[in-house]
Amino acid sequence: MRKQYGVPPSWEVDMMELIHAMETRYGQLPMPPPSDGDKSALPNFQKLVTGLMIVADWIASNEHCFPVVRGARDSVKLARRALERIGLLPLRHPDRGLSWRVLFPHGPVPRPLQRYMWELAAGRGVYVVEDAMGGGKTEAALALAYHLLERGKACGIYFALPTQTTSNRIFFRVRDFLQRSGVEVNEQTLHLAHAHSWLMRDALFAGCSLCREGEGLRGEPESSRELHHWLASSKRALLTPFGVGTVDQALMGVVAVRHSDVRRFALAGKVVILDEVHSYDVYTGSLITELIRCLERNGASVIILSATLTRLRTEELLGYAPVADGGALHEALREYPLVSGRSEEGFFCRSFPPAMQRSYVVKAGEYTEEELVMQALCRAGQGQCVLWIRNTVGEAQRTYRALMGERCEDGPEIGLLHARFPLWRREELEACWIDRLGRGACNRPHGCVLVATQVVEQSIDIDADVLITDLAPTDMLLQRMGRLWRHERPVAERHGAEPLMMLVFPPGWKSALDADDPRAFAAALGGSGKVYSPYVLLRTGLLWAAVRELLLPKDIRPLIEETYREEVPGSGIARESYDDLVRVRDSMQRQAALNINSKAGTARDLEGCRTRYGGIETADVLLLRQVPEAGPGGQWLFTPLHGDAFTVQEFSWDFRCAKAIAANVVRVPLWMLRDASPDPHLSHYGTGRIFCLIVLDSGQAMVYPHNVTSLCWNATTGIETTTLFHRPNNEPEFPDESEFMY
Repeated sequence: MRKQYGVPPSWEVDMMELIHAMETRYGQLPMPPPSDGDKSALPNFQKLVTGLMIVADWIASNEHCFPVVRGARDSVKLARRALERIGLLPLRHPDRGLSWRVLFPHGPVPRPLQRYMWELAAGRGVYVVEDAMGGGKTEAALALAYHLLERGKACGIYFALPTQTTSNRIFFRVRDFLQRSGVEVNEQTLHLAHAHSWLMRDALFAGCSLCREGEGLRGEPESSRELHHWLASSKRALLTPFGVGTVDQALMGVVAVRHSDVRRFALAGKVVILDEVHSYDVYTGSLITELIRCLERNGASVIILSATLTRLRTEELLGYAPVADGGALHEALREYPLVSGRSEEGFFCRSFPPAMQRSYVVKAGEYTEEELVMQALCRAGQGQCVLWIRNTVGEAQRTYRALMGERCEDGPEIGLLHARFPLWRREELEACWIDRLGRGACNRPHGCVLVATQVVEQSIDIDADVLITDLAPTDMLLQRMGRLWRHERPVAERHGAEPLMMLVFPPGWKSALDADDPRAFAAALGGSGKVYSPYVLLRTGLLWAAVRELLLPKDIRPLIEETYREEVPGSGIARESYDDLVRVRDSMQRQAALNINSKAGTARDLEGCRTRYGGIETADVLLLRQVPEAGPGGQWLFTPLHGDAFTVQEFSWDFRCAKAIAANVVRVPLWMLRDASPDPHLSHYGTGRIFCLIVLDSGQAMVYPHNVTSLCWNATTGIETTTLFHRPNNEPEFPDESEFMY
C-alpha cells in the first residue's frame, strides 16, 4: 500500500491495531488467508472478503434494522436481530439417516449410477455425472448434495441451469426434495434466481410453510415488506442457503460486473450443481471452467451434469492433465455412463452398466417439405404422436402452416411451440402439451403433430412416438432423441410406431458437397448455419449419413467423440468452415479472458451481461389491443393483449405494471422493428427499450407511434413477419437467441 497509494508507515500500525481490536471483539475470520507462497489464491481471497464486507455494509446501512437514535445501543443484539429479520440465519442441516425412498418417493429404485452417488463417501471436490437423457442425473446430484449437507461439508445448494424456463421447472423438484429432507422451506431459505423470477412469486411456495409478509414482525408494518424482500434482489438472491436459477447468476461472480464479489461470497462453501453443461458455447464454457476453479478455492463442491460431453471437455472441467497419472484417467473416460471427479484424495472414475438399452432407427436424407408433411400427417392419422423440431422460428411457423394447409377437417391435432410467444401464451401452450404428452398423461391424443424449435430439447418433458428433426450438432440431435419414446408406455399405445428419427438434411446439401462449393454449402445451410457452426454441421452430417440404427446409450460416446475429434481438413468446404470455427472459437476465448479480468471495466449486473457471447441485437415488443391513451398528470393507459389495463406514471415504477408488461412482451430481432422507436413512457421497465405493437382485429399489427411494420400476431403462430417486408441479407435471423441467452 505504501508503494501503490503512498500510505505513511504509521498507518500500518493503526490498521493492525484496528484489526486486533476487531478480532478481540468479534473473533477471527473463519477462513485463514492464503499463504505467501500461494500467489494465485490471494486475489480470490481478497474478492471473497470484499463480498463479505459489502453484505455486512448493506445490512448495517438498513435504517429499519439500525434506526438512527441517540444514546448507546447494544450493537451485537441489533446485529443478531437484523439477521433474523432479513433471513440470513445459520443453515439448519437436513435430517440425518434418511433413505433414498424418503427423499425420492415417486421414482423407481435407484439405478446403479444413482446408488453409487448415494453411497459415495464424498468430500469437497468436483464431480462429473454423465448419463443418457432421462437417466436420473438430477436425483443423483441431489443425493450427493444431501450427504455433503448432512456431514457438514456444505452450507447450501445452488442449482444452475441454462435458461429461465429450465430453472422454473427444476425449482419445484428441488423445493420438494428439501422439504422431504427436513429443511424448512420458505422465501428466506429458498430462492428462484433469475431476471424474471419475481413473476412467479405467488406460485413458488404453494403448499409450503411460507414465511408470510409481516409474520414475526408485528408492530412494524411499515418495515415488514422491505425486510421481507431484502433477499429478493438479484444481487442478493444467492445469499439464501438454497437457490435454483440460471447459470448466469453464478457466472456473474467471475466476470467484471458490479457486485461480482457478493456472488462469489454467496456461493462459497455450497454445493453448486451445473446442469446441461454441453449446451454452452466456447465463450460461456470458458467462464464455467473459471467458475469451477473459483468455487473450489472458496470451499464449494461442484457437481456437473451432462449427457453429451467429450472426454477432452470432461478433463478440462476436472482440471486433469494426462501426464499426472500416465493417461490412466484419460483412457477410463471412454466408458459411458460414467461418474468421474477430483476430491481431496485425487482423481477417480467409475463406469456403470446402462439402466436400459434401446434401439432407434435413423433415416437421414434430403426430404422435401411436401414429403415430410405427408409423412407426418399419415403417421398422426394412424394414432402416432409426431414431434417435428425446426432450427429457427420462421421455419417452424412455415412448417405449421404447411401442415394446416394439408390437414383434413377432422384430421389430427397440430401444435406449434417456440420462443416468440409472450409469456402468458407460452405457458398456456407448454402446459397444454405437457398435459397431453407428458409423464402419466391421461388424455394423450390419438395422433398429433407438434412443431417446435430448440425449446423442447431440455425444458419440456414430452414423449413422442416419431421424431422429425433438422440437421443439428450431434449432441443436440441426441438431446432431441431424448424426447423419443421417453416414457415407458405399452407398445400397443404407440400404434405401430418404432423408435424412429427422420434426420432432414438441408435442400442442396448433397450437391454442394459433391461440388465442394463453400458458397453453395453456406446457402444450403440457410438459417441453421447461423444458429450452429457450419463445420460442426458438416462433421455431423457426414457421420449421421451412414447411421441406420443407434443403440442408446451405448453409441452416445462414440458419436460425440467422432463429431468433435480434432483434425485439420485439407481444403474446400471443410477447410473454409474449419477456419471460420477456429476464428470464432479464438475470439470467444479471448473475450472470455478479457471479461474475467476485472481491469476490463465494470458492467451492470444484468442477467446475460458478459456471461453470453455477442449475438444479434434484440428488442422487447409489448403487445397491446389499442393505442395508449394519455391521462391527467402525465399518466398513460395501456391495454395489453392479455390481462387488465394498467396506468403508467411517467418516471415511476410500479410492480403491477411491470408484471403486466413482462407477461405480454415478446423478444424479437431488432431488424424486425426497422425505423420504429421505443415507447418513452416505458423507459423504467424491462431493458428500458420497449416497443409497443398494436394488434389489429385482422391480426396485422402496427408499431406505435409509427404505423409501418412487417410484424403480425397470431395466437397460434406467435409473432411473425409478413411477406411484404424482408430482412436485409446482412442481418440474418437468429430466432432462438432469447431462449438461450435469457
